[in-house]
Order: sequence, then structure tokens, then C-alpha cells
Amino acid sequence: MFLLDSSHSVAEESREAALDLVGRVRSRLAPTDSAILVRFGAEAVSEALLPGAAPAAEAQVDGSATDIAGALRLGLAEAG
Repeated sequence: MFLLDSSHSVAEESREAALDLVGRVRSRLAPTDSAILVRFGAEAVSEALLPGAAPAAEAQVDGSATDIAGALRLGLAEAG
């Protein structure tokens, strides 16, 4: 599970570096692997990271706040 703080308090360069890391991990997933990316700001949205799948369009979140607790709850619920 990856949590990506997409709030305005995180520099764009830092978010891009984190997404680059997620992309590298995605490219190394085995066919039986899966992972989750949770982008968060005022709310959280999740994206399944599946082997061989192209990255989804970047989910837009409200960057005016940081709700890491909500992101953790969503990520844990998605991870099952």
C-alpha cells in the first residue's frame, strides 16, 4: 500500500518523485501481486496497482487539507 499526500503542503517535485517510485514498483509486480495507491488531501481516493496495467489517470483530490487518517482507513479497507 502506498499513501501519497496530494495536499498543497507537499511540493510537486516530491509528489512526482513518489509517483515515479510507485511506477517502478508497479513495473516489477509479479502476475499474482497487487498493491494499492491512495492519494489524499481533504479526501482520499484509491487506485489498484495491477501487474501489466497502465497507470490510471491521476485522481484529483482537494489539496486544501490533509486527512491522513481517512487515507489510512481507506487503504486498510481496500487491502482487506
